[in-house]
Amino acid sequence: MDEETFAFGSFRLIPAQRMLLEDGKPLRLGSRALDILVTLVERAGETIHKDQLIARTWPDTVVDEGALRAHVAALRKALGDGRAGNRYIANISGRGYSFVAPVTREQQQPGGSLVDAFVINGGVPRPGRAGARRDRGRSGPGRAPRDAAPGRACDIADV
Repeated sequence: MDEETFAFGSFRLIPAQRMLLEDGKPLRLGSRALDILVTLVERAGETIHKDQLIARTWPDTVVDEGALRAHVAALRKALGDGRAGNRYIANISGRGYSFVAPVTREQQQPGGSLVDAFVINGGVPRPGRAGARRDRGRSGPGRAPRDAAPGRACDIADV
């Protein structure tokens, strides 16, 4: 069976194994944060409405947007979003979130041989996506400050 892998920056996301690697080393993320990341990366360059992210991450559970904001902030911190010019997750004001970094989707066979690889997002919003714009590192609720401590590993309590 083929295994799908997403590569962006120094990271590799393997959804089937529920694993995120940075420079080949596992990065600890909570299950909710990983669900959010998988959803955003699978649809890189698209704006994913907050309600869609909440429904996929917390099925059959009522949570407010604050839980989503907290997990997105922790994801940004774990990815180093905003440091050294790296941008991964953008807030599309009033609508949702978008994964804005270039992503390469790879299909691998068991044993690690590469079957297929292609870029699914060149790092800019797709044409015709009204209102889709990149977050340029502004401060505000739900955003990690630019000078945040460089802690890479992150445990997020499931809500």
